[in-house]
Amino acid sequence: MSDIFDMTVAYRGSEHSPTKTLNQKIDIVITENQRGVGSDDSRHDRTLVGIELKGINTKDQDIILDAERMAQAMILTDSISDNSILFCFCCCLKRLDKDKEMLTDESKNTKIQNEKNRWEKICEGLSIKFSTLIFSLDIFEIVSTPLESLTRIGEDHFEIANETGAIIGVILSINRKE
Repeated sequence: MSDIFDMTVAYRGSEHSPTKTLNQKIDIVITENQRGVGSDDSRHDRTLVGIELKGINTKDQDIILDAERMAQAMILTDSISDNSILFCFCCCLKRLDKDKEMLTDESKNTKIQNEKNRWEKICEGLSIKFSTLIFSLDIFEIVSTPLESLTRIGEDHFEIANETGAIIGVILSINRKE
């Protein structure tokens, strides 16, 4: 291609596509230019890492579908060369508070633990479905303003509730079993 407006869409062969659609996109891929197999002197960009990004409070099912699609891509095999994908990530943000609810340290920690428990069960189910892969989870706080961190007293309940809140990041990692 000569520029971004003059790109050719590359279609995969049916044996290289994790689903029936032959021109899907992954949000971010890390590739490496690798030499062809055997006496082939050609060079090819090969995917090493796939990353899917979702917005805040995306439906769990949409994230699971992305994880399954990337897992399918990781387990594909063909007679020409090994699968080049080393690992994949699905990332999203989750808002833990509600508009008119005061978030305390205790309620924030409970919500984070509930989120972690739910996603660990999802990872367990995916690990059973894709037995050659490991699905793991990392949850981290991005924004955290529990009630205890506010210093104002005597304000309206709804104003204080509006200033409390928490957003966490969720990263579902997919790796190969050794």
